[in-house]
Amino acid sequence: MAWLLNKRTNDSVRYCQYTSYWQSREKAAVKTPAEIDVHQFHDALGQMYPQNWACSENGECETFNSAEMFCGNVTEIYARIGVRYFMMRDHSHLSHGEILTRIDAEFNARQK
Repeated sequence: MAWLLNKRTNDSVRYCQYTSYWQSREKAAVKTPAEIDVHQFHDALGQMYPQNWACSENGECETFNSAEMFCGNVTEIYARIGVRYFMMRDHSHLSHGEILTRIDAEFNARQK
């Protein structure tokens, strides 16, 4: 019985180490938004079918994720706001609004 308990504890420790490792890799893979040109945006759009493609009601903004994950659940995310284009690397579950908020926060912080 002691052997079984010890084995379960060791497996649990290994699982926690494995999970911590991948969480740290995902965290390192996240990249702040950067401005790109229109050609990079359309090249990314044409590479593979986009995930979570969304557009604002007035058509002023659109966002999409690459269907290919960069690391774990982190993917490249592209956005168009007016005539400006952006790319960032973040978790694929971000909504259209969250993506636009992060881009806005990043570029407002740079202007200050």
